[in-house]
Amino acid sequence: MASHVEAQYHLGKVLAAREHTWLSLAAVSGHPEAIRALPPLRAAIATPPDTVEE
Repeated sequence: MASHVEAQYHLGKVLAAREHTWLSLAAVSGHPEAIRALPPLRAAIATPPDTVEE
């Protein structure tokens, strides 16, 4: 079961990265919906800051 969930997680990351690429290209071309969609997507896939103190 864990491997199934892990595979879904990795697939989600791949698809989000592809979506980011295509939306970025559309935004550069001036597509207004892509321009509006990029900030929330970037926030959703952003790597959280390292909060571990040593």
